[in-house]
Amino acid sequence: MKLKGIYSLILILSCILMCCRSFEVQSKESKNLDEAVNLISKDIVNGLKKTEFYDASGKKLPVFISRNYFIDPHIGNNFPFSAYLCEHLRGKLSNTGLFDVITNLSIDTNVFIIGSYYFEGDKLVLHARLRGMKQISENGIQALSDISSSTTSISKKYLPTEWFKEDVKDKMLFLMNSLENKGCDKFLTKKRPSVLVNKFKYQDTKLYSPFSDYISQFSYEYFTMSNFLNLKADVEKYLEDVKKTGKRGMEKTRGILPSQKPGATAAIVSGADYFISGSYWDVSEHEIEIKAELISAQGDALAWSSIKIEKKFVNPALLDIPQKKDDQFMSDLSAFKPNEYSDNLRVEISTQKGRDNLNFRSGESVIFLLKVNKSSYIRIINRWSNGDIYQIYPNTFDDGKIMINPGNVVAIPNKDYSQLNFTIGGELGNEIVIVYASDKFLPEIPGETTEFFGMRKLFYNASGIQKFYEDYAIRNGISLSKDLITIRTTQ
Repeated sequence: MKLKGIYSLILILSCILMCCRSFEVQSKESKNLDEAVNLISKDIVNGLKKTEFYDASGKKLPVFISRNYFIDPHIGNNFPFSAYLCEHLRGKLSNTGLFDVITNLSIDTNVFIIGSYYFEGDKLVLHARLRGMKQISENGIQALSDISSSTTSISKKYLPTEWFKEDVKDKMLFLMNSLENKGCDKFLTKKRPSVLVNKFKYQDTKLYSPFSDYISQFSYEYFTMSNFLNLKADVEKYLEDVKKTGKRGMEKTRGILPSQKPGATAAIVSGADYFISGSYWDVSEHEIEIKAELISAQGDALAWSSIKIEKKFVNPALLDIPQKKDDQFMSDLSAFKPNEYSDNLRVEISTQKGRDNLNFRSGESVIFLLKVNKSSYIRIINRWSNGDIYQIYPNTFDDGKIMINPGNVVAIPNKDYSQLNFTIGGELGNEIVIVYASDKFLPEIPGETTEFFGMRKLFYNASGIQKFYEDYAIRNGISLSKDLITIRTTQ
């Protein structure tokens, strides 16, 4: 039997967990990496020849070897040592004439090598195991089988220190690999599932962070090379296509369940099976923690992982939070009290770029995407970079008197907005976009109607708008819900 894709990942996960435990094989000390690899190679070959996996006719056995699957589980890192180890191991096993070493699971194989290493006193303990699938019944049922294994140790003095230097990329590699491995045994599909990477957040805030962009981009690039998950690319295009529907054209979008977590909208619309969301947190003055979660498009959490990184390894410019320097913006953001929901009504706003860590450049257009869990009237308020506040929906194209229904994603603007785009321009900086949803039509806030497609400049400030709607809802027994996003606009 040959093993491909998701089944390979399940096997590898089980094996890595076993490799993190102690081995029954007696440990032998090696003087250097080359001697350690020679020993591992010899043990693996000797063990192989005693099993049915060995082909005495000389046919080579395909074996998968990847840096990703040699880890330090104690520290939580995939050090450069993993790459040197795998490079040496590939060469040694290829030279035995018994193996066809492969590095891509798109090639059929049912045999692989996994391992772990960690420092114990003045020695590096190194485990490696050759594993494969073995048929255990006449009806074709297979089970994991140990083919051979090896354990050795190397004195620290023979190992270059640069092989074990902390690095943000190696930490991130461990994080993504850990997340992928933990989720693999819950994939309920025979095909390679698709995954979407959402933007990571700075803590549980709406503030833009350059480091969040770095984490998001690294995660995206990691899954472009994944052997187990298909990255859902061009997600922005899928979301922009929602704009092609009008008020009554929502049947063209995929259904949205009200119980889903924020961030699932993009996965549903693009057709992804899973999505990744995450954040990073200031743990202390000198350390940050990155958290990541793998979630199904239906909103079920499959796996969670985290790593801690010392700030000295991160470019200080990436950790700057530029919006914190805008006092008026921070005051208005606090006044709007983001993400407050009523007990029975929920609304979510996002854009074609998602809903977190948003940065739009001058000249780009913004498409707002809305979903609700109950039929609702909608109002959208936009706090501009200069502090002015406008109601941008309802407007000339839509008086807002038709309720938005659950089960769909609604784009504003959409195809009915023949001449209108929300284009970034004018004074750049920090904007807030708030959506209010209600079960009854809300009154107009005092203001003046502009010549710009019926949008209204409001006379109230952020706290005044918040109080106006809250008081009106309480007095009239109206269910009111709110969500917001922030947008950093730059050249």
